[in-house]
This record gives sequence, structure tokens and C-alpha cells, in this order.
Amino acid sequence: MTYAFGGPEEYHGKDMWRAHEKLVRDQGLNDNHFNIIVKHLVGALQKFNVPEEDIQAAGKVVETTRDPMFRDPITKEYLG
Repeated sequence: MTYAFGGPEEYHGKDMWRAHEKLVRDQGLNDNHFNIIVKHLVGALQKFNVPEEDIQAAGKVVETTRDPMFRDPITKEYLG
């Protein structure tokens, strides 16, 4: 979220795949779950009267995390 709204890019943790791999492989995290999270994010931003332009911009940034979250970087298989 910090990144989506223009904050500092100082995250030094796991990449998206490594952070979510166990959830994807073992617990079935998939595109449907991602879509629900995006829906809740948009709803929360709307509730707090964030301008629609900013909501759209944040949504576009969040969407860029979908592929890295669900694509195995070694096999290139998409598991979302």
C-alpha cells in the first residue's frame, strides 16, 4: 500500500512469489481471492472519500502484483 500511494520503496523482505507461495500451493490462494481483496480495498478507499482518480491509480499498481504473486519464477507456471 505504501508503494501504491507513492511512499518509500524500502521493502527488503521476500518477493511476492516467495511471500505467497505456500498460500498458493498449499491453501489454494487464487485470482478469486485477489479480486475480493481488490474489491475491499476499493470499497475502503471510497468509504474514506479518496478521489476516484487516486483509487484507479492505486488499483493499477495493486494489479501489477497479481502476476508476480501467482507465477512460479522457475517454471513460469501461472497458478492463480
